[in-house]
Amino acid sequence: MTSISLPDDLIAATYTLEPDMNGTRVTVRLSRLESLPSDAAQERIAPLGRGWSKALENLKAYVEGRALPHQEGFVASVYGFRRETPQKQAVERSIWIDAPRERVWQAITDPAKIGQWFSPGTEWHSSGLHVGGRLSVYNTETNSEMYTQVIDVVDAPRRLVTRAEDPPQHVTLWTLNEEDGGTRLTLTFTGFENEPDDARHNNMEQNAFGFGMMMENLKAQVEGEALPFPGGF
Repeated sequence: MTSISLPDDLIAATYTLEPDMNGTRVTVRLSRLESLPSDAAQERIAPLGRGWSKALENLKAYVEGRALPHQEGFVASVYGFRRETPQKQAVERSIWIDAPRERVWQAITDPAKIGQWFSPGTEWHSSGLHVGGRLSVYNTETNSEMYTQVIDVVDAPRRLVTRAEDPPQHVTLWTLNEEDGGTRLTLTFTGFENEPDDARHNNMEQNAFGFGMMMENLKAQVEGEALPFPGGF
């Protein structure tokens, strides 16, 4: 059996079941990593290997009626959402949007539109789309900014990089590429290497799924559809 896995329908996983002595040998082979940029493919190999090893050990225990040896979440690594090097740990999600890059670019840079797909009912403000510009939520109770992002790179309509002002100063890279008459939008969220060891894994797991929901909202907003997650994030 072969299924198209992730990140976001780009990697294929093939499952092979063969008789082996008095049992069954299950083998998982991943392919289509070559469809990713070479650095992205290379940085997924280690987390993919660890994740699938845990998944197969859990599968074995489940079929044999034993307690699962790995209770923690590792779905993000199995599905290819994680990118890791000795110096950097990141979560990456992508989505294809049926719209030109210019429209998708507007959706991720216009504070009014960000409020529509990211946090409906919350007002976002921007000091300007330029290096050093600030994007934030205004807190009327404290007369101050919240969730402030500082713009580090502006390359319209191809690339936008923002940095969280508060520690651990995660960095968000948005990449927009033309694909099949629309736009593939990729979000790479780095900085987990700066988090405490006991919090990093769960935070990466939660962010991987949260960003997936966020991208679905963004796609729906740009394409004029109802938001699948109207409560925001």
